[in-house]
Amino acid sequence: MDKKTLFLCLSAIGSATGDTYTKAEIDEMIAELKQFETAKVDHLPLRGEQNVLYFVPRTTPSGTDACYEYMWMNNKWEFVGSTEIDLSDYWTIDEVKQYVDDNAYILPEATEDTLGGVKLSSNGAVSLDDDGNMIVATVEDSDIEALFSA
Repeated sequence: MDKKTLFLCLSAIGSATGDTYTKAEIDEMIAELKQFETAKVDHLPLRGEQNVLYFVPRTTPSGTDACYEYMWMNNKWEFVGSTEIDLSDYWTIDEVKQYVDDNAYILPEATEDTLGGVKLSSNGAVSLDDDGNMIVATVEDSDIEALFSA
């Protein structure tokens, strides 16, 4: 949150509760806020600091996974995760293009009762093919659900 937004929020809270704050008081409150930080360390210190995400190099990094992530919480180290990114469940560009190709059709010529020949339901998408013809890909609810099912 930027300082201006925080200033407005604190002012609104003060107005709602009947308390008022000067600009200097609000600036002091903002200065006391602890911001979230990151730190890359060779090994975890005995004790950590609040609001710091520590990146510790793996002894055997693999691919995109080079570090483990830890935070100091409730006076102990909490393992947050690793930096490994697994995109295997995401569609590739080629898969998206193939899906659109398999589910699209060329629109008929425009008529006066349609806007440029396009009359869409809430689940349609419009694009142009290489020849400049409009195509509509219809996405059914089951298609969307299939994207999120494992």
